[in-house]
Amino acid sequence: MQSVNVEVGNYTNLSSCVYLPFCEVRYVSECRTTIVKECEACNIHGANVILTVLIVSGVLVTVGNILVIASVVFDDKKRRTKYDIPKASLAFANLTTGVGLWVIDIPNVIWSLRQTPVSIGLYINQSISSPFAMGSAAWFTFLYSSSVYHLLYMSIQRLIGVRCPMRYRNLSYKKVYLHLFFVWCFSTLGSMPVLPGLAVEVIYRPDLFSFLPVLQKTDLSKTGSVLFVLIFISVPFVIMTVLTVITGVTLKRRKRFTNDTLTHNCRNQTVAVGDPESRSNLKNKLKENQGLITLVFLQIGFTGLVVPTFFAVVLDLADVIDCTHSALNFTLLYFSVPSSFVNVFIYIWRDKNFRLFMKRIVKIGTTSNENTSIMLSTRQ
Repeated sequence: MQSVNVEVGNYTNLSSCVYLPFCEVRYVSECRTTIVKECEACNIHGANVILTVLIVSGVLVTVGNILVIASVVFDDKKRRTKYDIPKASLAFANLTTGVGLWVIDIPNVIWSLRQTPVSIGLYINQSISSPFAMGSAAWFTFLYSSSVYHLLYMSIQRLIGVRCPMRYRNLSYKKVYLHLFFVWCFSTLGSMPVLPGLAVEVIYRPDLFSFLPVLQKTDLSKTGSVLFVLIFISVPFVIMTVLTVITGVTLKRRKRFTNDTLTHNCRNQTVAVGDPESRSNLKNKLKENQGLITLVFLQIGFTGLVVPTFFAVVLDLADVIDCTHSALNFTLLYFSVPSSFVNVFIYIWRDKNFRLFMKRIVKIGTTSNENTSIMLSTRQ
C-alpha cells in the first residue's frame, strides 16, 4: 500500500489510506500536490456519476419517506391502523439516511475533488475520533440498527396479530407508542460502540466519503466491543431474518385457509352457504394477509440490500480487503442505501392507503397548475 507519510494511528488497516473510488492507485504518488479534479489518474466523469447517484438517492430517500410519514399523519384517523404507526416510525428512521447523505457524504465528495492526497491524509490524521467524526460514525451505525429494530418490531407485531388476534386487537395505541420508544432506545444502543472509552477509534474513509469506527490492534478490551456490536446489531438482524421465514410460513398457511373461493365471495360481499366465518372476518383475514405480504417484501428488500454491506464491513475488519479496493468498498457500502427508500416503492405497490394519498397529492398538484394557468391567461 502506498503512503503519503501521514501517521493515522494504530489500526488493523487503513493506515495512510487516501485512495478514492474514481482514482487509480497511482494517483497517490503522481498527484501528491495536485488537486484531485486536475489529476490525470482520476476519472472526473466517474466522480460526477458518484455525485449524481448520491444526490438522486438523497432525493428519493428524503422525499419518499416524508411522503410516507405524511400519509400516516394526515390520513383519516378512521382508516389508520396500529400497523401504520410503526410504518411512519420506520420511514422516519430511513429519513436519517437522507440526512446523512446531504450532511456528510455528498459534501465530502465535493470536498475531495478540491484536495490533494497529502491534504486528505492530513485531514485523516486531524479528524481521528474528533467530535464530528464520532457523531458521524454513531450516525452511520444508528442508520443500520434503527432499521433492523423497526423491522424486528413489525415482524413481532404481525405475528402476534396472526397467532393471537384478540391480544393484538386489544393493544392500545399508547402501548404501540411505548413499544416504539423502546425500539428507538435499542437503536441508539446499537450505535454506542463508537463512543469514547470503547475499543474503537473513528477514522475518515476517503474511499467511502464517510467516517467509520475501526478496531485498534492493541486494545485488550476490543472483544467486549465486538460482543457489544454482536448483541445489539447482529443478533437482532438474525432474529429478524428468522421471523421473516416464520412470517412467510404463516402467510402460506393463511393463504390456504383463505382460498380463492372465499376471496371471490368476500369481494362480492357474499358468504358461502354453511361458511362459519362472517364477511367482515373474511375481509379482516384478507387485510392481514396483505399486511404480511407487505412486511415480507420489506424484510426481503432490506436483507438483500444490506447483507452485502454487512459482509463488506466484516471483510474490511478482517483485512481481507483494504482501502486500495476503493471502488469495490464504495459499491458494497452504498449498495445498502436503496434499503432506505425501497419501502416507498413497496407501499406504492402494496399499500392501498398510501396509493390513495399519492393520488390526492397528484390531484392537488394538477388542480394548482390548472388554477395558475387560468390566472395567467386572465391577466393576459
